[in-house]
Amino acid sequence: MSPTLYYFNGQGRGELIRLILTFANVKFDDQRVKSIKETQGLSEKLAFGQLPFYEDNDVRISQSYAIARYVAKQHGLAGSTDLESALIDGVADSLWDILSPYFSSRDNPEKLQKFKDETIQKFVSKLEELLIKNGGQHFVGKQYTWGDIAIYFGFEYLKKLGFGEQIKGYPTLEAFALKFSQIPQIAEYLKNRPETQF
Repeated sequence: MSPTLYYFNGQGRGELIRLILTFANVKFDDQRVKSIKETQGLSEKLAFGQLPFYEDNDVRISQSYAIARYVAKQHGLAGSTDLESALIDGVADSLWDILSPYFSSRDNPEKLQKFKDETIQKFVSKLEELLIKNGGQHFVGKQYTWGDIAIYFGFEYLKKLGFGEQIKGYPTLEAFALKFSQIPQIAEYLKNRPETQF
């Protein structure tokens, strides 16, 4: 039986998990639900009453980063030592250093302008430096990890949110994102991924 990921029909907090599973060539049931209440038998499974939710036989996990870390570890994408795992987690966790300020400022024009003018550049420039420091191909080590996948998602999600202009001018990151998007299973997923509002 294939694992199942329950999330809404959007990228949000579910897309990173989808990308990790896709990169690892895991066949999974991508359940894009309209609402928790309308999905039979789902609400009683949710530890915190929220999505995403991951189910694989007897394994049931809530919370997006708990799921992402679990899946990454299951498929060798979380580092081979405790230190490497911690460094990868640090890269992945930085994703929400950029997305959280956006979500907290999007309804406040003054804060949103600061996000566009300052926060994005600060975040992306630091990522560009880190990527160059590690050789330009990966953020930690010499092979793809879930930290790389998290940053790819964040970089592309900023474009989806309308900040494409603000993340131009970072050639190492741009090349990194392009190369990742051309991995066969990722390219196939992106080609068939539904257009969503978020």
